[in-house]
Amino acid sequence: MKSAIFVTTLLSCICLMASAEIIQLPAPNLTEGTTLAEAIQKRKTDRTFSDRELPPQLLSNLLWVANGINRPESGKRTVPAAIAKYAIRLYVLTAKGTYLHDYKKNTLTLVNSKDLRLYAEGRGTMGPAAGAVILMVADMDIFQQGTPAGRPSIPQEKSILWIGYESGSIGQDIYLYCASAGLHAVCCASFKEDELTSALDLNGSLKPIMDVIVGYPPEN
Repeated sequence: MKSAIFVTTLLSCICLMASAEIIQLPAPNLTEGTTLAEAIQKRKTDRTFSDRELPPQLLSNLLWVANGINRPESGKRTVPAAIAKYAIRLYVLTAKGTYLHDYKKNTLTLVNSKDLRLYAEGRGTMGPAAGAVILMVADMDIFQQGTPAGRPSIPQEKSILWIGYESGSIGQDIYLYCASAGLHAVCCASFKEDELTSALDLNGSLKPIMDVIVGYPPEN
């Protein structure tokens, strides 16, 4: 009897641990905020933050704006991508750990339980001061995968340009949402690439491209 209780308890703990590693975000809700014109007018870089945690609803809205599906019939997203390849995946760095966003299920899957925000930019100060860091990781080989027969191979330099267009679009969408929602944001390219690559166990074709540090304004 004791053995059965022990096994049941152990299985329950395992299930709880597994479920704790995947967070289901609420459906995006974009009914609040300013108009697009007002957001463009307010869009700016601001390097001062409160380390207040971003609530799930706000994080869901932010990730949908950055890389969500806005045309369910085709599966296409809120940002343009060369030949609809969508080279970039988004990681969310928080005080509680780093998560990979699944844009189809709108879930966050824990990939590292450490706080990696200090790697978000060279000085290691702005990331830990903010609510979250949105890290863009690109599959550098995606344009060589599944190329239609008869189509010439895509030069590496063109692939890099296309990935740059996509990451720039994601970054601008994040900036505009932050302006609309009253958040501060700063885009960083001087992050600690080697440390993030190792911590996230990225394989050879996956490369961190840039990140956007996001948070509430500092509290008075």
